[in-house]
Amino acid sequence: MLARRLLQALVAVLACGLVAACGGGGGSGAATSTLTAPFSYGSTNYQYTVGVTAQTLEPSNPSSIKAWSISPALPAGLTFSTTAGDISGTPTVSSPSAQYVITGTTAAGEQSSVNLTIGVTSNILLNLGDTQSINFIQFDSSRVLSQDGTGYWVLWNYATTERLASGISLMNIPEELGTQPAPVALAGPAVVLSTASGLELRSSATGEVVAEIPAHLAWWKLASDGSYFCGGNGTGLTCWSPSGQQLLFEAGNYQDALVFAAPSELLVAMGAKGWNLIETVSSATWMSNVGPPFQGKFYAWFVDGSAFLTTTAVSNTVFVYSLASTLEDMRSLPSLLGLTGQGSWFWTFPLTGVISHTVTIYAVGDSALPTATFAMSSPTPTGTYITSLAGGSSTNSSGGGPGALSVIDLSGATPVATSYDVPPFVGLRTYAFNSPSQYMVGTSLGLLIDESTPGAPRSLDYGAVANLVGSMARAVFTTASGNTFSYNTTTDGFESLTIELGADIQLSLSADGSVLAALGASGDVNIYSMPSGTVINSFPANSNLVSIGLSGPGTALGELLYSSAYGAFTAQAIPVTGGTPTVYPNAGAMLLFSPDGTQVALSDQPFPPSLGTVYGGSPTTSIYKNGTLVTTVSGWVLAWLNNSSFIVANYSCCTGGPGGGAAIFDGYQIYSSTGTPLPTPAAGPTTWASADPSSNSVVAGSLAVLVSGNLVIAQPF
Repeated sequence: MLARRLLQALVAVLACGLVAACGGGGGSGAATSTLTAPFSYGSTNYQYTVGVTAQTLEPSNPSSIKAWSISPALPAGLTFSTTAGDISGTPTVSSPSAQYVITGTTAAGEQSSVNLTIGVTSNILLNLGDTQSINFIQFDSSRVLSQDGTGYWVLWNYATTERLASGISLMNIPEELGTQPAPVALAGPAVVLSTASGLELRSSATGEVVAEIPAHLAWWKLASDGSYFCGGNGTGLTCWSPSGQQLLFEAGNYQDALVFAAPSELLVAMGAKGWNLIETVSSATWMSNVGPPFQGKFYAWFVDGSAFLTTTAVSNTVFVYSLASTLEDMRSLPSLLGLTGQGSWFWTFPLTGVISHTVTIYAVGDSALPTATFAMSSPTPTGTYITSLAGGSSTNSSGGGPGALSVIDLSGATPVATSYDVPPFVGLRTYAFNSPSQYMVGTSLGLLIDESTPGAPRSLDYGAVANLVGSMARAVFTTASGNTFSYNTTTDGFESLTIELGADIQLSLSADGSVLAALGASGDVNIYSMPSGTVINSFPANSNLVSIGLSGPGTALGELLYSSAYGAFTAQAIPVTGGTPTVYPNAGAMLLFSPDGTQVALSDQPFPPSLGTVYGGSPTTSIYKNGTLVTTVSGWVLAWLNNSSFIVANYSCCTGGPGGGAAIFDGYQIYSSTGTPLPTPAAGPTTWASADPSSNSVVAGSLAVLVSGNLVIAQPF
């Protein structure tokens, strides 16, 4: 994908030197003074999108400039730094493209200016939801809270899948402030989020911000019913209501406190009252009392907060205490690994293999012998259950096959283990299990999937974009959820298609966007009429098929196949309606059709050779017309500029000598379709750039269709 985008950009720049119609985008960008090191911004034309935070745009060579100015003022939400010349921010309103003059002034009073064209559009095609690996899920009967690996979180309506709110929170609390397992939490009426300045409180009903707490805490905990939350640090313990009202402040060192936030009381261990005492704070009166001393060192609260565990490391002795610090059991165990308790049980899960554990469960008050043992990978206590996903852990990064959700039910008189099948979603990463009839999984592609209805998984979001292709009149993209979308750039029409392309590995569009080819994972190819999605033809699976491409008119399908008969690869062109293919041997990469589809350019080595190895010589490109060889030239073909000319990148062999080695780049050359060298202009400056240069993007007519964070947007250029 990156190589293709680089090729698109390169061809656009070089082609601009050949035709007079290329847009300049509002100014040359050249400095207007005699400064020896004038500044620039890489491009003269930048487009932004309403509500999308832009990457900071920084000037080059700013060291000699002491003061900066811009005229006129930037669109609302974008800011300009008068000390650094940076442009940053999140635009809040649409603004037509306009010219802005940026001036830099040195200490000696010398000035240099550049003209930038900046516009802000609101053409958001789709909000994808999570697009990175999901690492946190929490949900109840009405709301879902998820967070991916970038810190992006979403609050969902569980029934309708509506996104109520979203944003960015901290991934973890800085080390000097302690550790916090989950930087977001949902319970009852409240959502709590960690931010750089403290905590943000939101209503779980609407997602709206209720209050902000500017407190730097070593830890915080939301009550299990959402009725309050508390946090602590080296100076004290503080509790707040879901509306942000302070309910309690108790001075003392609570930096390392371990708490359980039950609806009726906050249970505090290892707090300011003592390391071997339990402090109980009533949520009705916000008064605290302290229980009697206990033996051992505090280890953990029971999952339901009904008791707690302490240990002595020397003899691996475990003490089980009630909340009143009454000793209920004492036992020396072979291992303390994974020591946890719930209800009438406590258990350990020592490692017995590379990723396998044996969950050993003991009854509180009758622990002389284990009540039950189970083999399980990465056991996770969740309510009245111990759970583990997919054959190894809560992470099944390989994906591809069905997983198994193993569940040990602790609610009865005897623990019972059950296994549930999880459909073969690629890259299962995490899960949330409330009960056998209510659980969700998250994937590495950002899919948040409700598995509560057997045999009918429901995706709350679209996940990452899997394929994105563009033509002169249309862009088509698929998402990890299997959805397919089409955007007509001439009519500004955006629609969801009924065709299933989510599992396909490559798409290709005709020039006018009326024909779409899709290569499936098994090597099958389907040809569709757009935008109806009607199948024109289907080609059977071919395990040797590597890549496909459509001719401009959409009448021919190009294929690159692995071929042992020809030593490496062979290419062929075949009518999209079927027929006898025209075979081209000794292919190094996919053949390229001329715009009218009558000619084919084919290079004999993979591209780019500078990033790999060239064996035995420099690459060449052959031109065929209607299947007949016309000419062969040096270089690797980049693109057809029109029906009568094409451009190649020249490479010579080799840094390792004639026998092979890394290739040496020798520049570009334009040829006529008969092989005559043509003048090759020097590459000019970039005339347009997205405000999100890291995005996945294609050119579709006069628009660039981009994946920017969790949004798919369209920007003019």
